[in-house]
Amino acid sequence: MKVVRHMYRTRCLTSRQPPGFGDYLRGSIGLAILAQEQGFSLEIDLSHHPAGAFLRDKRPPTTSPGEVAEFFNERESLLPEYLAQLRDDESVSLTTNCRPNMRKVTDAVREVVRSQLSWDESIESTADEARRQISDGTFAILHVRVADEHFHARSVEIGPLFRHIERNVLPAWRGPLAVLSNNQAVKKALSERYNLPFVSTGAVHLGECNGVESEIRDTLVDFAILSRASAIFSHSDYSWDSGFSRWCACLHDVPFISIRRSSNPVARVAQTIYDAAARMRRTFSG
Repeated sequence: MKVVRHMYRTRCLTSRQPPGFGDYLRGSIGLAILAQEQGFSLEIDLSHHPAGAFLRDKRPPTTSPGEVAEFFNERESLLPEYLAQLRDDESVSLTTNCRPNMRKVTDAVREVVRSQLSWDESIESTADEARRQISDGTFAILHVRVADEHFHARSVEIGPLFRHIERNVLPAWRGPLAVLSNNQAVKKALSERYNLPFVSTGAVHLGECNGVESEIRDTLVDFAILSRASAIFSHSDYSWDSGFSRWCACLHDVPFISIRRSSNPVARVAQTIYDAAARMRRTFSG
């Protein structure tokens, strides 16, 4: 069987900035769909990225960076044909942020990726402890993604965000709610205003990976906490959703609500949570 390794790296040849972790996950999910359709084996490979040191099953680097095919931007459309022409006994390494067809994202597709992203004890135990501090049962996360240049800013203007929270989050979720953000000042401000718990973790853009080991670890702890949530309310300073929380939600089948864009958020939250609960009932009853 042909083998495709999806590599996550800190440098790319055809993209000015390597993909963030959310973009890497998006590409991984897209490849998992193609793997089912074309019949190849997909390997999730973080061996060339510092985040790989926090996987439960660590592996040595598998190939040199010069041997990795890149499918970003206009080259994304070439990916299905490239994969289809591979020989049955061929192994290749590539990197992409291709967007998956969401109608084809099944539990089996999620499991292909999720089963290869098991974090080590330092991540899992910290995330479990944070979860216990938030709630003994279900909880939601308010995830605020500030712009890259504001990662470490001591003050960020978030006045408009208050209106989004008061209009789209608090009326929709009456249970325990915690704050995650890639900016410490934002977490503290929201925690104080709404009396919400937050996890005091650092943050780094995993694509640029210009942080120290503790910040990489903390970013993965945030990811693990998001994966345990019963709903994710996400706000991004950009005109697009945060890939970090959006594709974490997709991978772990967590209801995802973009609080800035929701036209009827209360109804949407109720429906997405109802749908997720129905999927869980089908899974455990089957």
